[in-house]
Amino acid sequence: MLQELKRYNDFGNINDIMYFFREIISNRQITKKDIQVLASNLPGKIIDTEALLLFGVAFGIVQYSYETEKYVLVNEYQNIINMPELFQKNMFTNVMNELFSKEYLTNQYFEFDNSRQRIRFKNEIFPLNKSSYRNLLVSIGFIEIEKNDKMVHFFVTKNNEQIVEERLKEYRKKMTLLQLKKNLVEKEMAGEKAEKFVLEYEKRRLKDSKICDCIRQISHIDVSAGYDIVSFETINSTEVDRYIEVKAVKSDFQFYWSINEYNSSKIKGNKYCLYLIELSKIENVDYEPYIIENPYEFFEENSDWLIQTQTFSLKKIL
Repeated sequence: MLQELKRYNDFGNINDIMYFFREIISNRQITKKDIQVLASNLPGKIIDTEALLLFGVAFGIVQYSYETEKYVLVNEYQNIINMPELFQKNMFTNVMNELFSKEYLTNQYFEFDNSRQRIRFKNEIFPLNKSSYRNLLVSIGFIEIEKNDKMVHFFVTKNNEQIVEERLKEYRKKMTLLQLKKNLVEKEMAGEKAEKFVLEYEKRRLKDSKICDCIRQISHIDVSAGYDIVSFETINSTEVDRYIEVKAVKSDFQFYWSINEYNSSKIKGNKYCLYLIELSKIENVDYEPYIIENPYEFFEENSDWLIQTQTFSLKKIL
């Protein structure tokens, strides 16, 4: 339905739009023909009934009955038809909800102008093929245009800033959760792929079927262990004596090492190894993982690695 709105560039001004819904359609069921007749008889007004009917249906202001072939205001708007300010506010809210839910509007198209202390609509990056939605927002008085010094600026009208702020907050929360889920899925897939590679690598390294059967991936069993795989130093090992933490990395070898993994490395000492796996190279026949034995001491003594603290845990001492 919103796609069809792109056919129209002019929806009239906010007064015409409010008049159309509150006076022409009003609290009654009415056919399109009757709507067109009433609209055509208005002195000094030219109302595009096709555009406004589509607008009304798309944003949940008007509903159409295929059985009676008539239009009627939805109950929400019928109940407030004599309260123009609330009618207009609800209409604006519905419009913004729909445009944000379909992602015709997103956070990237708004910014706070410090000099004007206002929310600015970034028309300069708004896609040309979506310009009808911008025109719609201007028509209904949600966005106003200011021209100065040969520059054209689009600002959210003051009394509508709260609606935009609420939508931006909801959209940011939604996108943060979606991105977080996406990142977690990608991280889990990369980690699983890297761990499977290390399992096979360890079996090739030890070359002993009996001891190889005891090499285990334990990351999905004990998430608090501080390592992913238990293996053996040599084929002569009589018990697990290599604890492997696997990190899927890119060419810069950047990875995150948790405090739990750090503590496990400190406890296990020379039996603890970091295996850094470049996923882009694991298909190469001669690929060898980058192995760091006893990383607790290695990073203490090696200045070739840049260690950065990403977050701090703070607690008030009582």
